[in-house]
Amino acid sequence: MAACIFSSLLVLYLRNDSLILSVASLVLLAVFWTSRQIIPKFFHELKMVMNLGPVKEGERILWNGIPWLVKEIGMYTTLENTHLENGTLSVPVAYLIEEYSRPVMSSEPWFPTRKGNWVFLSDDKYRMVQSQTMEQVVVISEGSQKSYPTLDFLNLRPLNLSTGFIITVEFGLGHDTQSKISDESPQLFEDEMKKYFKNRLESGPPDFRDIEVTFSQISPSWLNLIIIVRINGRLAGEY
Repeated sequence: MAACIFSSLLVLYLRNDSLILSVASLVLLAVFWTSRQIIPKFFHELKMVMNLGPVKEGERILWNGIPWLVKEIGMYTTLENTHLENGTLSVPVAYLIEEYSRPVMSSEPWFPTRKGNWVFLSDDKYRMVQSQTMEQVVVISEGSQKSYPTLDFLNLRPLNLSTGFIITVEFGLGHDTQSKISDESPQLFEDEMKKYFKNRLESGPPDFRDIEVTFSQISPSWLNLIIIVRINGRLAGEY
């Protein structure tokens, strides 16, 4: 091919056709200049398609702020997040050249919530997730819907109550109980609460995972006990 191009230019030169020779030279220069940028990019894409690039099949990638599983790499790469509705995305491999993936950790969540979960957001609102996609999360609070762009929802640091939650209550006793406050009083409260909530503790699965009572602190007026109840996430709607 190079010989053909050289021969064509030589013919133009020998015929003294300077105008066409100049145009041809400019075209070849433009092609050469463009090739300097396109060819390296092409090889990067080829490496990616062959699963030899920084993004690999079966690994985890953060794309637009959301974690995805790299399901399949080709000229269009398939990304998947099963925690999102319609959570499959097809991305041109060229868009992933500057990205990196890493091995999947089995304990890592793909999204902090799922449809139907109850959450607390950093604005101290208690809501149920009605739907969540890669574009938006729709929640319900007091019968009203509210939509958040997915990244805005994540930035509100959702606390998922549906995975289980803890209720704590402080209870004050008089200073005359000081001799019993570290052992006898907490045990008395704990035993009586476990009797009262026996059905909650022994249901299958239990509504309450555990009840614990312990001495908290001394205040000017009271000796404070703290009651800690660990509750099954399926009761999140009754928080």
